[in-house]
Amino acid sequence: MSDLLKKIGLLEQEVSQLIEERRFAMTTLEIAANLLTFDSGPAEQTDQEQTIYETASKILSLLNFEGICFYLINEEDASFSPKYCEPAELQPQFELMVDDLIEDQTFAWALGRNKAVRVEIDNSQHTLLLHSLTTASRTRGMFLGLQRELDDEFEPPLPLLTVILHSCANILESFDLYHHMRQINRTLELNVSELEKVEQEKKIAITSLKNKIEKVASDLNKETEQLISTKLNTGQTKCAITIKKHINQILDEVNQSTNVTDSKPGP
Repeated sequence: MSDLLKKIGLLEQEVSQLIEERRFAMTTLEIAANLLTFDSGPAEQTDQEQTIYETASKILSLLNFEGICFYLINEEDASFSPKYCEPAELQPQFELMVDDLIEDQTFAWALGRNKAVRVEIDNSQHTLLLHSLTTASRTRGMFLGLQRELDDEFEPPLPLLTVILHSCANILESFDLYHHMRQINRTLELNVSELEKVEQEKKIAITSLKNKIEKVASDLNKETEQLISTKLNTGQTKCAITIKKHINQILDEVNQSTNVTDSKPGP
């Protein structure tokens, strides 16, 4: 009978553990379902700080960290600098740890891993967790989390952290690409504006030149008419008529040329 009661007790313990594991699994799935939801809004209203702050909030709700820090890469010289730290007073400690990790090349090694990496800290009860912020095309930065030894056997799996950080990295990249495209569009708009200005100045110059040619031609026509009306010999009259004909041809060519220019579509 005692053996039966012992077995019943063990079965009840196993059932209780299975129920707890099921509860934890359901909670984890709910967390995973909401990992990719960021409330940053349109790219023009978003900045790096806001995206990282939202990422930090998700991570702190998922894993038990005493402190976290985000390092982002400087595109100009490929250096890393701290962008966000929670709590802020731990930033100097994170900076010292990162300096050591860079010196022994652990930092570079962790960047090449597509998952979380735990590093033991000398003379400390803490473990430092590193995870690169990467997209399919580039490295955006590094996440660091300071943990004590975990007492909870139902710790959420670290692949969930990977999902969050990959989402963060992609949002940061989309943010940079959006602003890069906006800069290109502004440059194109300025170029188009300059071309329109040049085109307008060209039209004004052509109109001014046309008016001057027409005035000169009109004056020459008047003088030619006066010459024809005077008593000239036959050769002189023919010469005057020929000059008038050439003047009129020049006027026609100028008019045709300016008409073609005016009818051309803009850029």
